[in-house]
Amino acid sequence: MAAMIPLSKRNYRYIRIVIAGSLLSIFGLLFAISAGAQPPGTFIPGGPLPSARRSSASTLLPANRLLVMGGVDSSRRLTSLVAYNTASRTFNTVGNADAPYDTLTLLDDGKVLLAGRGNVISIGSNRSIQTTAQVYDPSTGGFTSTGPLLEGLSSAQAVRLADGRVLLLGGRISNGAASTATAEIYDPASGTFSFTGSMTTPRYNYTATLLQDGKVLVVGGISSSVTETPLASAELYDPATASFAPIGNMTTPHANHTATLLADGRVLIAGGSSRPSAAQNSVTPVAEIYDPVTNTFSVTSAMLTPREFHTATRLDNGDVLIAGGDNTLNVLASTELYDPVSGTFSAAAVMSVPRENFVAALLSDGDVLMAGGLTDFTEGANTATTEVYIP
Repeated sequence: MAAMIPLSKRNYRYIRIVIAGSLLSIFGLLFAISAGAQPPGTFIPGGPLPSARRSSASTLLPANRLLVMGGVDSSRRLTSLVAYNTASRTFNTVGNADAPYDTLTLLDDGKVLLAGRGNVISIGSNRSIQTTAQVYDPSTGGFTSTGPLLEGLSSAQAVRLADGRVLLLGGRISNGAASTATAEIYDPASGTFSFTGSMTTPRYNYTATLLQDGKVLVVGGISSSVTETPLASAELYDPATASFAPIGNMTTPHANHTATLLADGRVLIAGGSSRPSAAQNSVTPVAEIYDPVTNTFSVTSAMLTPREFHTATRLDNGDVLIAGGDNTLNVLASTELYDPVSGTFSAAAVMSVPRENFVAALLSDGDVLMAGGLTDFTEGANTATTEVYIP
């Protein structure tokens, strides 16, 4: 008697492909004529989040356990921390932080730093800052206070440096306030923040990417909340000198874009807004490549669809999955793949629902989890649905 094979996701996928392959061998010609070429990849349903939310932060733990922090539901910012179990495809709440933090950073010891958009502290003269930070320990499920931050940042970027410290930079001093050039370093050994060199340009809605040489590439964003004009400027942070230095401009301004480190060390910068949001055709399909060897930007093929507030995930094969976002007219369910070898984009599978400002996380098995987000421009149109992209 043949041995029974457990029907895991991988086995199910294999059986499905074998059956599909047999059918195609019989009906291949008719299928090709009637259906045409199918986009690569497949989306399968994932378990729902405990509540609908958008603009959450996430980080993947070593045991292929994804943590998702906070976000915004229909009316408020959330303080809950939830974990995704990849085996059962389910989420469960693991605790509540003391504030609706908007960055999660995995530390070298397996703990997680929660920072940005902390508790508001008044410092007089009608000025408030958000300075609290916490550390979550997955082994105990406990939260401990750390820090505090020296200035307090909202909508900042957090980058774990090669030496294990965390760079927290830019964003706004408080929600709705002007952008800032402030940068602080968190030292896990002492549990303290210290100022490091300020960025050359204040910015929010930008990207910060750790390069293979340990430096951090900062590009685009918006400097003025009044004009909302996207920036083309870029700069590098060097941990060795604790300083930022301008490196010239991108070929196009980008804000609300994505920046993805490629396997060869270059960085793909894709989409976003290139003009103020009130302008027509403000969202761009332009994509460009940063080359750390020449320290320059060059245009690559444009995305198939203009999009902002989308996600970009480098897959195990080196391709980059671009998903969702909006084109100012609609929130998008479409996805596309960027091939770094050919420098071109191609259509990929379509998500089950449109999403922007959602979590897209590469899991240890090579699949990508899409969770939550905004499904249309209606106030409170957040979703609790999730799905998994299988390359």
